[in-house]
Amino acid sequence: LQAKEPTSGFSKKAPKTGKGGELYVTRIALTGGPCAGKSSSMESLRSLLIQKGYDVYFAPEVPTIMMNGGCKYPGIAGKEQLMQFEIGLINLQLQVERTFTQVAVSTGRPSVVIMDRGLMDIKAYLPKDLWAELLQRLQLTESYLLGRYDLCLHLVTAAHGAEKYYTLEQAEGVSVRSETAEQARVLDDKMRHCWQRHPNHAVVDNSSASFDQKLERVNKHVMQTVEALTRADLAASFLADQLKGNATEETFNAFDTDGNGRIDAEELQEAVKTFGMEVSVLEAEMLVRDLSGGRGELSLGQVKEAVA
Repeated sequence: LQAKEPTSGFSKKAPKTGKGGELYVTRIALTGGPCAGKSSSMESLRSLLIQKGYDVYFAPEVPTIMMNGGCKYPGIAGKEQLMQFEIGLINLQLQVERTFTQVAVSTGRPSVVIMDRGLMDIKAYLPKDLWAELLQRLQLTESYLLGRYDLCLHLVTAAHGAEKYYTLEQAEGVSVRSETAEQARVLDDKMRHCWQRHPNHAVVDNSSASFDQKLERVNKHVMQTVEALTRADLAASFLADQLKGNATEETFNAFDTDGNGRIDAEELQEAVKTFGMEVSVLEAEMLVRDLSGGRGELSLGQVKEAVA
């Protein structure tokens, strides 16, 4: 999975050389329940990614921008006023994500953009019928929203498994939360459910022996994604070179081991292996989703297009 729009089709192969050559920017939605450690995670990720040679961007939490600017949440009973609030939130979220990503792309440097919450978080705060109406008005789909991120990283609230550390205050000592521990658990579960269809959905709970170990798990998930995207891109180039001029139906059928007319990640993993390159399951999944436009399986036409 390479996140869609505005950098789908961008690759790591030849930075700043034109169409298909701009550097791909990894995009991550950092989400979870209240008091889960997002702020600490962002600082930890900043240090790690810079050390690894990446530029790091943090797109701020959009509801906070709106509230700090004087916007008042109308509440569930707000009807049309609520709908206009949520439409404004989504439009601003989209613009913030596009702006940060485009600036990162323009540098020509390996970059990671971390969103402080993503678009699917909004679903957790709305009844099903209002969420469906909101998507309809904006002509959006959940698949499109999910496809905007390479990784959804869910940090579980301290109210789930680390209750003694649950607080209504942030690290700066400012009281910004109003949820009780039980409310935090309910919201956390809703948030996790909203993102469960994302193909790279990682949940970091509070089972670690310490908070530092929780941060290490966060770092590990992010680096696995960033490195898998790099490997998937290399595998795409490798496969294109191997199949150049030979992306025939016969070759496709040899890879399509179950004969259903599509190549999935497991089949592509074996196909790449026959040419002498090893890729992980995650790398193969990302490669298939990139080449298939997020569909998860490849057709013969898509394989021919990829190696053309």
